[in-house]
Amino acid sequence: MSDTDRPRPTILVVDDDENLRDLLRRMFESVDYIVIQAFNAQAAIATIGENPPDIILTDIYMPEADGFELINWLRKNAIAIPVIAMSGTATPRYDQLSIAENLGADAVI
Repeated sequence: MSDTDRPRPTILVVDDDENLRDLLRRMFESVDYIVIQAFNAQAAIATIGENPPDIILTDIYMPEADGFELINWLRKNAIAIPVIAMSGTATPRYDQLSIAENLGADAVI
Protein backbone atom coordinates (compact mmCIF):
# COMPACT_ATOMS: atom_id res chain seq x y z
CA MET A 1 0.00 0.00 0.00
CA SER A 2 1.47 3.34 -1.01
CA ASP A 3 1.27 6.45 1.14
CA THR A 4 -1.44 7.85 -1.12
CA ASP A 5 -3.56 4.71 -0.62
CA ARG A 6 -3.31 4.79 3.17
CA PRO A 7 -6.31 6.36 4.91
CA ARG A 8 -5.58 9.62 6.68
CA PRO A 9 -5.90 9.38 10.47
CA THR A 10 -8.44 11.60 12.21
CA ILE A 11 -7.67 13.50 15.41
CA LEU A 12 -10.22 15.25 17.60
CA VAL A 13 -8.73 18.33 19.26
CA VAL A 14 -10.73 19.43 22.31
CA ASP A 15 -9.86 22.80 23.85
CA ASP A 16 -11.74 25.96 24.78
CA ASP A 17 -8.91 28.15 23.45
CA GLU A 18 -9.78 28.81 19.81
CA ASN A 19 -6.28 30.06 18.97
CA LEU A 20 -4.67 26.91 20.37
CA ARG A 21 -7.17 24.70 18.52
CA ASP A 22 -6.32 26.50 15.29
CA LEU A 23 -2.57 26.15 15.89
CA LEU A 24 -2.96 22.43 16.61
CA ARG A 25 -5.21 22.01 13.56
CA ARG A 26 -2.59 23.54 11.29
CA MET A 27 0.16 21.46 12.88
CA PHE A 28 -1.72 18.15 12.50
CA GLU A 29 -2.92 18.95 8.99
CA SER A 30 0.70 19.59 7.99
CA VAL A 31 1.44 15.92 8.76
CA ASP A 32 -1.67 14.75 6.89
CA TYR A 33 -4.19 14.28 9.73
CA ILE A 34 -7.85 15.05 9.33
CA VAL A 35 -8.65 17.39 12.22
CA ILE A 36 -11.99 17.69 14.00
CA GLN A 37 -12.38 20.34 16.70
CA ALA A 38 -14.55 20.73 19.80
CA PHE A 39 -14.59 23.48 22.43
CA ASN A 40 -15.48 21.28 25.43
CA ALA A 41 -16.32 17.69 26.43
CA GLN A 42 -20.03 18.00 25.58
CA ALA A 43 -19.22 19.07 22.02
CA ALA A 44 -16.57 16.33 21.78
CA ILE A 45 -19.04 13.64 22.88
CA ALA A 46 -21.52 14.77 20.23
CA THR A 47 -18.76 14.72 17.62
CA ILE A 48 -17.57 11.23 18.64
CA GLY A 49 -21.12 9.93 18.19
CA GLU A 50 -21.23 11.27 14.63
CA ASN A 51 -17.64 10.80 13.50
CA PRO A 52 -15.36 8.75 15.81
CA PRO A 53 -11.74 9.88 15.51
CA ASP A 54 -8.65 7.68 15.62
CA ILE A 55 -7.20 9.66 18.52
CA ILE A 56 -8.27 12.46 20.88
CA LEU A 57 -6.13 15.31 22.20
CA THR A 58 -7.99 17.03 25.04
CA ASP A 59 -7.37 19.89 27.40
CA ILE A 60 -8.24 19.23 31.03
CA TYR A 61 -9.77 22.54 32.10
CA MET A 62 -12.65 23.81 29.96
CA PRO A 63 -15.93 25.52 30.82
CA GLU A 64 -19.16 23.53 31.10
CA ALA A 65 -17.55 20.10 30.56
CA ASP A 66 -13.86 19.34 31.05
CA GLY A 67 -11.35 16.75 29.94
CA PHE A 68 -11.94 14.61 33.05
CA GLU A 69 -15.59 14.29 32.06
CA LEU A 70 -14.64 13.34 28.52
CA ILE A 71 -12.19 10.63 29.65
CA ASN A 72 -14.73 9.28 32.15
CA TRP A 73 -17.46 9.15 29.49
CA LEU A 74 -15.19 7.35 27.02
CA ARG A 75 -14.11 4.71 29.51
CA LYS A 76 -17.61 4.28 31.03
CA ASN A 77 -18.95 3.62 27.53
CA ALA A 78 -16.05 1.26 26.66
CA ILE A 79 -14.92 3.49 23.81
CA ALA A 80 -11.29 2.59 23.21
CA ILE A 81 -10.13 5.69 21.35
CA PRO A 82 -6.64 6.63 22.58
CA VAL A 83 -6.63 9.88 24.57
CA ILE A 84 -3.81 12.33 25.14
CA ALA A 85 -4.61 14.77 27.95
CA MET A 86 -2.90 18.14 28.08
CA SER A 87 -2.92 21.09 30.41
CA GLY A 88 -1.12 24.38 30.59
CA THR A 89 -2.50 25.04 34.07
CA ALA A 90 -0.62 23.91 37.13
CA THR A 91 -2.13 23.74 40.58
CA PRO A 92 -0.23 23.12 43.81
CA ARG A 93 -3.13 21.11 45.27
CA TYR A 94 -3.08 18.19 42.85
CA ASP A 95 -1.51 16.96 39.63
CA GLN A 96 -4.34 17.03 37.10
CA LEU A 97 -2.36 15.10 34.50
CA SER A 98 -1.75 12.21 36.91
CA ILE A 99 -5.47 12.19 37.62
CA ALA A 100 -6.16 12.07 33.87
CA GLU A 101 -3.84 9.06 33.55
CA ASN A 102 -5.60 7.33 36.43
CA LEU A 103 -8.95 7.95 34.71
CA GLY A 104 -7.68 6.28 31.55
CA ALA A 105 -5.76 8.81 29.46
CA ASP A 106 -3.17 6.98 27.38
CA ALA A 107 -0.64 9.81 27.60
CA VAL A 108 -0.30 13.29 29.08
CA ILE A 109 1.50 16.45 28.03
